[in-house]
Amino acid sequence: MDPIKIILENQLTAEDAVGLVELLTDHDALVRQMALYVLQGKAGTSAERKAMLGSYAEEVQSKVNWTIKAAENVWAGMYGTGDARKEALGADYELVMFRVNQTATVTVPAGYKYSTDNGGKRYVLKDFPTARGKMTWYGYDQHNQGSNPFVFSGSGCGFCSFLAVIASLRGYNVLPLRYATDYLKSITGANKCPISIMAGMKLLDHEKISYDWVRSFGNASAYNDILLHLRKGMPVIVSLSAEKGGSQAYTRCNHYSLLIGVTDNGKGYLLDSGSKKPRYVPLYDICKYIPTAKDKPDYSPIWNGWSNAGGYLKIYM
Repeated sequence: MDPIKIILENQLTAEDAVGLVELLTDHDALVRQMALYVLQGKAGTSAERKAMLGSYAEEVQSKVNWTIKAAENVWAGMYGTGDARKEALGADYELVMFRVNQTATVTVPAGYKYSTDNGGKRYVLKDFPTARGKMTWYGYDQHNQGSNPFVFSGSGCGFCSFLAVIASLRGYNVLPLRYATDYLKSITGANKCPISIMAGMKLLDHEKISYDWVRSFGNASAYNDILLHLRKGMPVIVSLSAEKGGSQAYTRCNHYSLLIGVTDNGKGYLLDSGSKKPRYVPLYDICKYIPTAKDKPDYSPIWNGWSNAGGYLKIYM
């Protein structure tokens, strides 16, 4: 970056010019400022962010990830309070505290409205509030995808949940039929739905989206873990079992769905391809329906009970 060129092209004042030169000649300060820009939601989605940050993209993302973890540690009390915290965090104090304040306040408003397009095939959630800034989420009605060889209507919940993550994080303007035709068999080996969680993870790997498959847990630990992840502004794909939950509140049998946010009063915002609309659900309640995964997973791309499904996937952005 050439500070003189930026100053001349933007006709900056002397005071602004001095500040810019100081920033651009202090590498660490520049990376912190770029990381702040990302956390404020001003750098777009992953692809847009890489284009905007150029050669700094990897270093800035590393700083963002470190800042998110440092903020978690602040909440856990690891950096103390007041002057002790300032001393421990040093030059990163303001950046980390921005993240701390961000995660303390950002939740989904109770009256959030969404729209549909493509004849109701896709849900569009514009300016959806998260701890990482506002973003656009896409979801799908699996029962409204027309005639297709992939059996979306009866069995497409898993594929639609994974595609919602992929399309939203990558900014893809795509419907399930097109993406399945292009990638489902070639990437996962599956030629129809229902797909296993193994196949879904292969799609995420193909798109270079990071995740953590949590396979063993109690109801309370799942709730606390998912709540914290949603408050960070990141989604969670959940397996759901009517047998595990003791009712058909979320599924008649077995199901996948996607949580993308949480309200102040503990309701999760669910992008559910089977219910025909996004909706609010009691987060603690829905966690009772998440079955644990088997100890020895089946790696088949087609769903085969809880031997190749179960648990939940925390998606990282």
